Amino acid sequence: MSVQAARHVCGTYYETTLNPIVQHHVDSFNDLLERRIPVFLRASNPIQLVLDAERAIRIYIGGRDGTKILYRPPVDELENAVTPNICRVENKTYLLDCLVDIDIEYQIDKDTVELVQFEKVTLGQIPLMLRSKYCHLSALTPAEAFEQGEDLHELGGYFIVDGSERILLSQERLGNNLYYAGKRAIQTTVEAEQVGGKTDEEGAGEKYEYYSGLRSVSEDGTRGPYSHYLVIPPESRNISWEEIEMRNEGMAAFGKEPISDYGSTRIRGGIVMTLPGFKIPVPVLSVLALLGVETDKELYDTVLCGIPDRSVYEDFFIQMVMGHQKNLDKGAGTTNLELLRVATKSRSQEEVFYNLQAMLFPHIEIPEGESTADMYRRKAYTLGYMLRLGIDNALGIRAQTDRDHFQFKRFDVSGDLCFQEFRRIYKDTAKAMKLKMDTRVHFEERVYSGKGLATLVQRENVGSFWQSYNFINEFSKAFKGKWGGKDGISQILSRVSLLGTVSQLRRSSLQMDPSVKALGARRLHGSSFGLTCPSDVPDGRNVGMIKHFSLLTHVSTQSESAPLRDILARSENFRPISKINPSTWTAARWTRVRLNGDHVGVLVKNAQDVYAALLAYRRSIAGALVSVAWNRTDNELVIWSDAGRPSRPLYRPGVTPEDVLAKKKWSEMMSTIFDMTDADESESVRIAMTPFSPTTPSEIHGLFLLSPLSAVIPFSDHNPATRTAFSCAQCRQGASWYHSNFNKRFDTITLILNSPQRPICETWVYSHVLGRGGCMPYGENVIVAIATYTGYNQEDSVILNGSAMRRGLFRTSYFHSYVASEELVDQAMGTYKEFANPVGKADVKLKADKDYSKLDENGIIRMGSEVDEDTVLVGMVSAGKVDASVVPKRGQRGIVDGIQMYTLVTATRSSSAENAPPPRVLRGVKVRITESREPILGDKMSSRHGQKGTCGLILPECDMPFTAKGLRPDLILNPHAMPSRMTTGQMFESTSARVGLLLGTLIDATPFCTRSQDEDYRQMLRKIGLEENGSEMMYNGMTGEMMEMEIFVGPTYYLRSKLMVEDKINYRDTGTRTLMTHQPLGGRSVGGGMRIGEMERDALIAHGVSSFIEESFMKRADEHEVLFQSGSGLLDSTQKDEPVDTLRMPYAMSLFVKEMESMHVQPILKAVKE
Repeated sequence: MSVQAARHVCGTYYETTLNPIVQHHVDSFNDLLERRIPVFLRASNPIQLVLDAERAIRIYIGGRDGTKILYRPPVDELENAVTPNICRVENKTYLLDCLVDIDIEYQIDKDTVELVQFEKVTLGQIPLMLRSKYCHLSALTPAEAFEQGEDLHELGGYFIVDGSERILLSQERLGNNLYYAGKRAIQTTVEAEQVGGKTDEEGAGEKYEYYSGLRSVSEDGTRGPYSHYLVIPPESRNISWEEIEMRNEGMAAFGKEPISDYGSTRIRGGIVMTLPGFKIPVPVLSVLALLGVETDKELYDTVLCGIPDRSVYEDFFIQMVMGHQKNLDKGAGTTNLELLRVATKSRSQEEVFYNLQAMLFPHIEIPEGESTADMYRRKAYTLGYMLRLGIDNALGIRAQTDRDHFQFKRFDVSGDLCFQEFRRIYKDTAKAMKLKMDTRVHFEERVYSGKGLATLVQRENVGSFWQSYNFINEFSKAFKGKWGGKDGISQILSRVSLLGTVSQLRRSSLQMDPSVKALGARRLHGSSFGLTCPSDVPDGRNVGMIKHFSLLTHVSTQSESAPLRDILARSENFRPISKINPSTWTAARWTRVRLNGDHVGVLVKNAQDVYAALLAYRRSIAGALVSVAWNRTDNELVIWSDAGRPSRPLYRPGVTPEDVLAKKKWSEMMSTIFDMTDADESESVRIAMTPFSPTTPSEIHGLFLLSPLSAVIPFSDHNPATRTAFSCAQCRQGASWYHSNFNKRFDTITLILNSPQRPICETWVYSHVLGRGGCMPYGENVIVAIATYTGYNQEDSVILNGSAMRRGLFRTSYFHSYVASEELVDQAMGTYKEFANPVGKADVKLKADKDYSKLDENGIIRMGSEVDEDTVLVGMVSAGKVDASVVPKRGQRGIVDGIQMYTLVTATRSSSAENAPPPRVLRGVKVRITESREPILGDKMSSRHGQKGTCGLILPECDMPFTAKGLRPDLILNPHAMPSRMTTGQMFESTSARVGLLLGTLIDATPFCTRSQDEDYRQMLRKIGLEENGSEMMYNGMTGEMMEMEIFVGPTYYLRSKLMVEDKINYRDTGTRTLMTHQPLGGRSVGGGMRIGEMERDALIAHGVSSFIEESFMKRADEHEVLFQSGSGLLDSTQKDEPVDTLRMPYAMSLFVKEMESMHVQPILKAVKE
């Protein structure tokens, strides 16, 4: 029943959830539009420009409350809907218009304020995510979307920018408002101190400094993120007897005896903290003092609140307080305020208090009715908590924070990344608007004096102040370049295979340089269990940095914290932290409550009741992704409602299989069956590994630990983890039906498997991930014999049946699209680069050895034409004389099966003169070439178990071995592949698929089932009359002799990889070369050659191919003639009375001689006559 319930969960999730694969992207983008942008506008209002003591301008974007915002889906000039496929074909950006109301208040003088309002002003345009709320596709049925050029199973979750499909890769980072602590080694130097006539020295060596930190950001996102970093240095003895005597007077506050022995006295000098708004680290105790913690006793109680036994901290506090006092005593009259004042940029007290109020811990929200003193007390408690984390770490009370734990991780998905870019562009645009307004008012002071100021912004010129085009310009730069200054966030969506597309949409990347050898960050952390796939990871330099979300993993969007605060406030046992005096907080039984990192209060008793109320709210629709974790070790109730937390569903205690099977919608399951649990909450509850525990949350099924890509691998629980990882990589590269409407697309390079087949063995996920009902397969069922045969399938090679290939086995269609567009060459002269057939134009010199015969009168190749590398695809003439025709890449062949003409822009008139040519419409064209390819020697094949291999031999069917019933295999695999790779899952697939074929049924190959079905398949084979191990006697197809051993033979699902020999062939005679060294360019795509270095040269010499060596080093690239004077041995012709000869040498040699001469080294050459 548990397996049936788990399968029902899988089917219900994918069939009744909108956009299940890309839900985290779509939800976050919808949240950006519906909540984050309005909240940000409201929090950023007003944009204020102060002109002088009495006059000011205040601009409210989106109205005073920031809610007057309207989104308009993409339309053209005639208000017709612009669909995503139109943008793909015509190289446009799929845009969303953001319209807002703008209220402008003009402060004319102290008593006069004039209000001017503008409705539906363009705030900006941003790229629109497919399948999001305002996308045209969200209102269409699959059939209607198909008619508009989309896939029947369009996933969405990506953007279209200048015709290119772009995805924002989810970014893994350290979360905001999370406290962490640790230590790091530092080098110390010798210290010496003269005390009482004695010198006390301390040796150099390695010591540790301890730190705690926090990255704080406000809930509305307008303030922060600001880094807060506290450092506790090592101990030192740098203290005098006079200072000890001064401090003895205050020892009674700690209940300690006066200090009498200098040798045992140490201090903690300079516990400092890096805070926003201060240019240098500032003393922590100075900050606490300005927050109201003035005496040593208040400091003691604030930092150690809730700890009854404080004796272990007393020595440390003495050292800390004495070290701080020494810093104050360095300057006469130095105060804590003075220490902070000199650390500000303006060196003013006003900036100190502004930093403490607005920039220190911005995540601490200020509720209505709270005084500044209450806010300062809350911040003092928070700073004291950070200090205690560092002290606990220094004293060994608390271990270092494991920042690789997933409770400290957050994932920025598409909506979060777009909000970061939107916020940056908005601030830059607002700053530019204020500058333009100030400049206009300053230089036209007479016009805008008095009430004339209210005429500054009019409906006609509002766009000149608020430059809305900045949004789409900056977004386009970010999508096509570095997003937020970082590479790899914006990527082109892979369209090689459907599985590759799905994998990329579920992928995340760690924000870390791949060259950094941080082993901890790369290792598979136990806290990622159920959240990210342990198998679907790359190898090489990106190992551990690229992760893929598991099947049911959700990434939270931010939810309002107000309902959670109300639940706490309604409890009679809850006390706000701002109302608690530190001297009264000594009870360890008080439960500290943290909400999104903010210490909001304590529960003095009955914390279980509040915990239950929070869990009840979490089971509502609004709070489904809220995390409630009760850390009983530290007696903390930690609540999170922020964005970016990965969470997964678990069965609630007491749920039964009957309860699960009774639910028909995922929303019903979420409200009654599951609790979404993140890594933080997983640390505070017991989770049963077997489903349907009566007392604790429990796992659903082992399949849901995997990503969509690894979850389609059959019997993966019978393979080594490395094979599963390799299989994921092979599946991404397999030829498949990547798109059901591929004939309406013009992808640069892609391929289609002509005759894909549904696998006989499949998992539960297959029919949901690969199209509805599994209608988008990615391989073919082939008969595989595991044997050595002819010796051509040794190592990774396989032998293919040539007759089967002629019948269509693994035949693919390879597509390559070319783009050409007209453009304005010279505006003054009115010349264009335009489409035209150059043949027949007397003043145009045609390209040599190119075929123009297949162009029509407009210069476009005809549909259905056969092409090769010399066929002109698009005829173009530049400036009326130069042939700029487009030809295919080297080695291209095929048939033209798609041509799309489209309009670019209308060029401006070249001149204002009456006889100037009229403006014209510029056009673009895309030409698609298809090529049919059969497997050839060297092409790559792979099973779904990572058994990859290349084609070593293609045999005719008559030469292939056969069984007693005449069955001939399509592929022969070397048996050594099994013991070395241990892919037992492939043996299971072959055996079970054979049973499935004979019984006419599909086989459930889902991993982690309750028991092995090996014996069941054996019995079925025996009943059918076959050998129970799947082996058969076979006969040599060339001699007819019976083979000596039984051969394991059966159907296996194999893939054809996109890696083909035809795409790797590289050759060169002559061609382009570098300007400086005259060497051939590197790379096949630019017509370059392959490098021949010293080792290659030595191998060629050993083979005696001297002419080939001469061609390689001379004729194909840099053969060069120089003038040479044999008498002097110089490459020179200026010396008199010396014969001058010509000498052939590589250009690199002559360049080397010149470089040596530039360093005043004169090479002397000797020529030997042949």
